[in-house]
Amino acid sequence: MKKKLKNYIKEIEEKLKRLNKEDIEKLKKEHLIKINIFQHERLISLLITLFIGLFTVISFLLSTANQIFFITTTILVILLLASLYNYFYIENGLKKLYDEYDKMGLSGNE
Repeated sequence: MKKKLKNYIKEIEEKLKRLNKEDIEKLKKEHLIKINIFQHERLISLLITLFIGLFTVISFLLSTANQIFFITTTILVILLLASLYNYFYIENGLKKLYDEYDKMGLSGNE
């Protein structure tokens, strides 16, 4: 998903530089569909991050009672960090897509 988002942002920036008003209106509609798709991915990523965080806390509490859970807690902390990185990458990418959409609106009104 990271690669797809990065490529789409580059593609949209290039298209905005060379399109006229009519093409920008068509691009705005397509862009909203892509934003919807990435919003869905962000939601799924958030849910996964929250569940991993919950399991990490539970595992941490269990590791205080039994040392065998320390390994599980370590693995879950690593997964949590990777999940947080992924979530914030998608979040920042979506903010960039919102900015591009705003540029389309400004370009279409001129």
